[in-house]
Amino acid sequence: MNVDFFYAKPETQQGSTDRHFGMELSYDYGFNTGSQFNGNISGIKWRSMGDGDYRSYGFTYDPSNRLLRADFNQRAGYNDWKKAVSSNLNINFSMNMGDGENPSTAYDANGNLKTDANKSISNITYNYLNLPEQISVTGKGTITYIYDALGGKRSKTVSESGVSVTYKGQTYAGITITTTNYYVNSWVYESKSHSDITLQNALGYATKALFSGHEDGRIRPIYSNNTLTAFAGDYFIKDHLGNIRMVLTDEQQVNYYPATTLEGTYSYTAREVNSLVNHEKKFYRIDPVYIVNKPWLSTTLDYQNHNNVPLTNPNPNYPPGFGPFRSATSKKVYSLNAGTNRTGLEMVIKVIVSVPLWVSVYKLAERLPVNQ
Repeated sequence: MNVDFFYAKPETQQGSTDRHFGMELSYDYGFNTGSQFNGNISGIKWRSMGDGDYRSYGFTYDPSNRLLRADFNQRAGYNDWKKAVSSNLNINFSMNMGDGENPSTAYDANGNLKTDANKSISNITYNYLNLPEQISVTGKGTITYIYDALGGKRSKTVSESGVSVTYKGQTYAGITITTTNYYVNSWVYESKSHSDITLQNALGYATKALFSGHEDGRIRPIYSNNTLTAFAGDYFIKDHLGNIRMVLTDEQQVNYYPATTLEGTYSYTAREVNSLVNHEKKFYRIDPVYIVNKPWLSTTLDYQNHNNVPLTNPNPNYPPGFGPFRSATSKKVYSLNAGTNRTGLEMVIKVIVSVPLWVSVYKLAERLPVNQ
């Protein structure tokens, strides 16, 4: 059976090459885990447009047709399958239910999954409808579900304990973060709280809409500083079980990196002051040794810190309370020389494979008088 979104078969480059995802299901052939003649899937192979790599899972079942093991492999060459292609990234994505051999180590008397070591799940309790009521994750916390009388999910609460959160250069240890999702018809809402009052005031938020699901995807609100600004549409590409394998969106995201004003006090310690340069060094490699006062005296060469980019809201990236003001006249520059600092500032831009990137670079060169 083929689900043909990218190639007719993942291991043969047939069909259209402009598709996003494709996979092949095997039943009675193709996998060393054993052929299945009762309708169970013996294995799955898939490939996506993102990186073009071939991947597969081979499945093993118990006598009651419950999954016991999923054996992962990735193709390293023609008909050469390995657990990991790169020696630098030696990750085995194979999974065992319980010990992978004895069904009683994975399932209770009703056939419900009891534990899942692959996800560090130590215990799962169920309600009278055999729906998961609470999931305990070792070293993390708990996930608690609430249902209505018919089994419809009404809320999910994730409680994480012992979390370390870094905010404005300060690390807060032993924090409990509680995230609750509420399900109302097709809409999903979320609220988040922190046990520390400083983090709660800065990062917590009351109930807000996350998305509204429909048959082909979802409608997702877009927020700016917790203020609703627009809506985006996401289209889901799904496999034979309805699992989402790829998301296509009509959202066009524009990220404005802060201009390197270099203004304010540069903090060398972990606890940072709320200055512009301390925020800017999160995006650029800034060596404070080369931050100097502006070398010109004429005000005709002065410019404001925000650089008028973008025009509608110049240099909007800074959190509240950072100074000096973005509209203030810049007093600092970055010094270059032919010996130790020839290239100047450096930055890293994170991109996604196959997504186009446009970068505009502007420069202003001025020849200063010798005495300035």
